[in-house]
Amino acid sequence: MDLMLTPEQRDLGDAVRALLTGAYPTTEDRRMNTEAAPCFAEHVWSRLADMDILGLPFPEEHGGMGAGPVAVGLVAEEMGRVSPVSRSPTAPYRRAASSPRQAPAGGRASC
Repeated sequence: MDLMLTPEQRDLGDAVRALLTGAYPTTEDRRMNTEAAPCFAEHVWSRLADMDILGLPFPEEHGGMGAGPVAVGLVAEEMGRVSPVSRSPTAPYRRAASSPRQAPAGGRASC
């Protein structure tokens, strides 16, 4: 059994890492962001959405990418590098998968 990442999986992890380390290049940046707001900044979420990262685990017929657990895990790992310890890097996936009745007013998810 080959457990090595595919080139596409490595590229995905590299792209997410580049985005997040560009947005939060130092430990001090991450600390300041955590103190100011416990979530990622809106411009970061917008970039992740532009990269179709937020739709990774959802089936294509529902507008997602239909990616498997390895791809989602790679993204969660990279998000976990810069996210506040108290927050789960998979929270946006869980929130998006919840029923519309559980969505916050105004359609904006919290962390």
